[in-house]
Amino acid sequence: MQQRNTFTAIVICLGILIAWQTIMPRVFPEWFPPPPDATETASPDGGSAATKRDAGTPDGGAAVIAASPESGAPAGEAGEPGEGPEAGAAPEATAKVPAERPEEKVVLENEKIRATFTSKGAAVSSWVLLADRFEHDGPVEGGAEGETKKTRVDLVEVDEKEALPFSTTFAELEWEAGASYEIVKKTESSVTFRATSAGATVEKTFSLDPEKPYQLGLALTVAGDQALSPRVHLARRPPEEKKAGGFFGRMLNPLPDEIRPSCAYGEEVERRTYDEDELSFAQTGELRWVGIDSRYFLTTVFPGEPDPGAGCKLEIPEERRLRASLELPPVQPGSQKNIEGYLGPKFKTQLHSYGHDLERSIDFGWFGLLSIFLLYVMNFFQDLVGNWGVSIILLTVTVKIVLLPLTNWSMKSMEKMRAISPKMKELKDKYGKDQQRFQQEMMKMYREEGVSPFGGCLPMMLQMPIWIALYRTIYNTAELYQASFIAGWLDDLSAPEAGVIKFLPIAMGITMFLMQKMQPTPNTGDDTQARMQKTMIYMMPPFFTLIMYGLPSGLTLYIFVNNVLSIAQQYWIRRRLAAETGETKA
Repeated sequence: MQQRNTFTAIVICLGILIAWQTIMPRVFPEWFPPPPDATETASPDGGSAATKRDAGTPDGGAAVIAASPESGAPAGEAGEPGEGPEAGAAPEATAKVPAERPEEKVVLENEKIRATFTSKGAAVSSWVLLADRFEHDGPVEGGAEGETKKTRVDLVEVDEKEALPFSTTFAELEWEAGASYEIVKKTESSVTFRATSAGATVEKTFSLDPEKPYQLGLALTVAGDQALSPRVHLARRPPEEKKAGGFFGRMLNPLPDEIRPSCAYGEEVERRTYDEDELSFAQTGELRWVGIDSRYFLTTVFPGEPDPGAGCKLEIPEERRLRASLELPPVQPGSQKNIEGYLGPKFKTQLHSYGHDLERSIDFGWFGLLSIFLLYVMNFFQDLVGNWGVSIILLTVTVKIVLLPLTNWSMKSMEKMRAISPKMKELKDKYGKDQQRFQQEMMKMYREEGVSPFGGCLPMMLQMPIWIALYRTIYNTAELYQASFIAGWLDDLSAPEAGVIKFLPIAMGITMFLMQKMQPTPNTGDDTQARMQKTMIYMMPPFFTLIMYGLPSGLTLYIFVNNVLSIAQQYWIRRRLAAETGETKA
């Protein structure tokens, strides 16, 4: 009997380990994605390291023009400020594609972003986030190995084979996404590009909204002999494939990003990843937005007004590139089509104000409502104390108070189990050879003493959904991105603690061990089960410590504080029950 139980215990342990490696990656794929090299990083000068063709240096051939209130149109450009698309007809009006022109750039800026627009494709070549929390250490181009410099996040990361964000092609024309435009007007907050060929003239006016700093407006005006069907492009360079490093490599390395072309339509959100069977997707009607979605940032484009003919297309070609595009119905000559975009962090509390259901870009998973509740509670405490680490601690205390009645009952049940241990031993000695009678008498004693043998599992069962919901919140919302708790130690609560020796996961493991030791060993008459529980006391804390090595430090902080509070609660209940027992005996 004992040998059979021992064998069963071994099989269960092996099953748990195998399930972690096989089933869990399918249920929670974000815990086990292959780590890409590409993240939202910028070059040391604030531009994207992937877009060297748009570096704006003299040898790159691009003239950078900074917009200012006094500036009208840049010197040497074609046309006069304020002219419509039909004015200033050029000789290339009959050519199939616009004539090649030297590349020019215009920089527009507000308190949140610095945007660079290029005449190659009349597109966005750089979109740098200016907030201090989006500054991080990046490599120095041409510097020594390991040399770093403070850089800022740039949401434009494409290579030379891909179209820049907001470049436009037309089904009726042979224009490429990088066709040459000319700058015909610019102000402090807008710039207008124009291109003419094949009897068609297109003007694209980009503008920043002072009320919505992460929003980009695009007014598309068409003139000529025919209607044009615009297609607005978005793209991201593919991450370089890299070996995951196995189970321990995932635990010791930071969480990888997850970049996906996405499309929201009706009540659905479609996302494409490399491991999908179908790497392309198209949808027309009920469109909300189409974009490139990552863990903490979102780049989207959508019609300014509802358009039943608008559609989206998502593509991941064989070379693993990421493409998304907004497809619009034909725009008649002399008409204007208003297009908008959001390029910024995925702040759950701010996305709603931009409309178009942008908050649906945050994938909270199964426990979405719980995740949203936890996020709002943390935001409430953040507004009070101004520190996200302290907010997580206060969240832990709040959850502990809410669950106090249930956890009190559970811990009292465990202490009563400890108290009746001598009686259980007597039953074992009396009915040890008759297992059926022993089980009957044991259950009878449980009822008489008001003890539940499953009471010890309740705290863990209550906390597991909260752990998962908090993990999804930290993993998918920008609120905790690079949020610091204690400077120099926990500088980013959305990432694992830095260093090989991680003190917070180790402290969490120690508190988990103390919690296991405080739980009574059930005297069920099965020595093998008792030995198995003792073994789990020494196995589970190191196992969870290793897991937390690779998860966000914000989640580890929550579990550590919860463990400390649980130990204090268990100790208080033990002292109280001991005092009550002493008074009863007296």
